[in-house]
Amino acid sequence: MKILFGELFGLDEYDLNRDFLRQLRRTFWIVTRHVLLLLVVLVLYLFILFNNPQGVDIVSEVIVNKRYWVWTLLALLALGTSLWFCATFLLQMKKISHDVAFKEDNSQGIQFWLDYLPGLLGLLPMIALLFKGDLYRGESWGFLGILFLLILLLPLVIKSFIRRLEKSLGSVKWFDDVSMESRSLRSLLYFKGTRTIFWSFIGYSFVLFVLSLTSVETGVAVLIGPFAVMIFGLSFLCAVFSLVMYYNIPGRRPALLFVGVYVAVISTWNNNSSIRTLPMKMERVTLEEDFQQWARKLVENRIEKNKGTKDTSSVLPVPIVFVATEGGGIRALFWTALVLQKLETEFPGLHNNIYGISGVSGGGVGATFYVSYLHDQLKKRRRLLAGDSRLTDAVRSDFLSDLLAAFLFQDNLQNVLPFAVESFDRSRQLEDAWSHSFRYHTDSDTFEKGFTKLYIDNAFRLPRLFINGTLAESGQKTIVSYPLLHQHPDSSKNTPDVLRDEIDVLERIGSDIPVKTAASLCSRFPYLTSGGFMENPGGKNIGHVIDGGYRENTGLETVWQLLLRLRPVMQREQRQPWKDSTASGGKKRIQFRPVVLFIRNSPPTAVLDSARNIAGLLHELLIPVLGSGNASDRRTPSIDALTDNVFKNYVPEAAGLKPCVYEVFDLDRTQAGGYTLPLGWYFSDNSFRFVQKQADLTLEKKDTLFTRLTQHINPLNLWKD
Repeated sequence: MKILFGELFGLDEYDLNRDFLRQLRRTFWIVTRHVLLLLVVLVLYLFILFNNPQGVDIVSEVIVNKRYWVWTLLALLALGTSLWFCATFLLQMKKISHDVAFKEDNSQGIQFWLDYLPGLLGLLPMIALLFKGDLYRGESWGFLGILFLLILLLPLVIKSFIRRLEKSLGSVKWFDDVSMESRSLRSLLYFKGTRTIFWSFIGYSFVLFVLSLTSVETGVAVLIGPFAVMIFGLSFLCAVFSLVMYYNIPGRRPALLFVGVYVAVISTWNNNSSIRTLPMKMERVTLEEDFQQWARKLVENRIEKNKGTKDTSSVLPVPIVFVATEGGGIRALFWTALVLQKLETEFPGLHNNIYGISGVSGGGVGATFYVSYLHDQLKKRRRLLAGDSRLTDAVRSDFLSDLLAAFLFQDNLQNVLPFAVESFDRSRQLEDAWSHSFRYHTDSDTFEKGFTKLYIDNAFRLPRLFINGTLAESGQKTIVSYPLLHQHPDSSKNTPDVLRDEIDVLERIGSDIPVKTAASLCSRFPYLTSGGFMENPGGKNIGHVIDGGYRENTGLETVWQLLLRLRPVMQREQRQPWKDSTASGGKKRIQFRPVVLFIRNSPPTAVLDSARNIAGLLHELLIPVLGSGNASDRRTPSIDALTDNVFKNYVPEAAGLKPCVYEVFDLDRTQAGGYTLPLGWYFSDNSFRFVQKQADLTLEKKDTLFTRLTQHINPLNLWKD
């Protein structure tokens, strides 16, 4: 065995006895502490590979999608080479131990780790991938075979190449021998091979950084895929972390601590997360005024349409629809857009009866995609058709790759710069990725235009978006909306003022914002994206807007608030008689029927109960974290049940309104494919197909939900052009 290992790996120079094994154990930490941050890179890689749902999904897509194979293998080679190169350089330039006696007693152990630790670190990313269960499916055998050959043959090929190079150029020594003694960078670069690799690595890191800056415009990040982007990014971090570790001397010069303190100090003035703003080109009206104008147009159209019927009743039913869409990253984005499009195609003209869509996180982004696309189609006098795939293609794009590129490259540089570079903000890169996808698939730049410009032409009867975020500094809910939420000249018109604690974003900043920025102000989930920094027109800081799910993740809370604020308006309009020659006495009264539709993507309580794990290991440490996270997951079942029961069982007699109708569009996550749907900004093809199938099954003609909706929002009661 010693001969075999000696031939393959050069271990014949070590005495493989018990004393040697003890030396390996004693010297492992003494050597590896000098490459500690490289181990952090590896741990991060393993976490994404095995424990993060988004990471699991992107890796699964690589395994089954051949277009990602080449880039993923190249990225793995780049990461392996970076780990090997950085570890080798660090271990050669660092003084392994200041204890001379310890080094003499354990020389073989130290030399072994110096020889083989860099190579082991370089191979670990590829070896870890072999433990992915999905890799052993039929469609991925080719990828598995290539990966296995790389792991087995690459070290031998490199070693053979170096030997032949040295033999052919006997007068030139390309590499120096690995030694326990520390070397200077100049002495290492004296050797041609080392010098070539060093400058190639510097050039490679620079090219990666430049490509990350232009990833949206060039499409390079989407081309190679999120897993490859993540791996290339980790290889870039190897260079950054190695620079820190080079100056760090454990117990003597804690450069790592100094860097941490420096980053913390300069963070007070290098905040680059200011939100994009645009000049306000139109005057906003109050919530009550906007709804009154909107409702009167709806009633006028309904009465006009009714004249051609034999209906002689004195009361005319008018459904008014509010939509709440739950947060949930890409799965909420895709599910929301598909359900809203499905509703419009099954009930043509329904959008005219939808006053507001309250969206949180990915649900808010999906609603923004839908409303923007609807705006463009109405502007062209087109209807949304069942076979129209442009909206579907726009929302199923890869939004994670560009975000990762910004997160791993330029935003890391921003952390050490003493000034802000707003173009380095990763959240802006995500906004640009949304805008690019929308423009590419729909040939429209609506995402670049001002949010309020969506509503400049009231003839379109576009549903009002209410985009819900959270102000990190106060915990208040922030809302981006077209109508003003506060400051009516007559304070009595704001009663009941259930929105008094909420922040009207456009009012506070005194500006309009692009549609893409509005979408981001409900979906900025730290740490993947940054909080959106706001300040008022006078330059006073307001705070950072983060994901709306931190406050309330269903969007139903805002719908409740809208219903309560608008109830007095509905009551006034219902008391007003409307001229209708077909009704007895020539007058007709209207009866508003509020309909609340909830687009939900979170698992039902039964699934949450089955996934419960009792805290055991480190329970004192983990219980607060588990409690916070699991309590957040339980908010949706609670507010869902509350909404259902209050709407059904509590309607004040004095209100004069019909009970609110409440229906839920549930993404079925009881199946294995549904439960594992990720929360990030990328969906594999399998995940897309699963959600698409669920959307196709929604509102089937034979479905009870379709039947109930037909009764609640009778198509005869909808707006007709």
